[in-house]
Amino acid sequence: MPNCTDQTTVDTGKAAELVLAAVADHFQTHNPTGALETHILLACIGAKAYDLADRSRNGDGRGMSKAAFDRAPEIPEGSTRGAYAKLLRETLTASRGQA
Repeated sequence: MPNCTDQTTVDTGKAAELVLAAVADHFQTHNPTGALETHILLACIGAKAYDLADRSRNGDGRGMSKAAFDRAPEIPEGSTRGAYAKLLRETLTASRGQA
């Protein structure tokens, strides 16, 4: 996967997509039947952004996290991690279709 921080200026839209795709993958493979709450989503977005920023405090993990959270759909009441992963993928596919 290309690293978002390889560019001088981070494309926040592309960075958000990469982070949200990584979150969807994580939720689908790690406890997909578990309940999803906002604090879990926030933690996962932050962790995936940090990973994509080469685990560096000097990378743009904070900006990537904010852009991803801003683009993430609301968590439907009673949603599981797996169901939200599906919703994330649908949202990402729809946003690519609009570009």
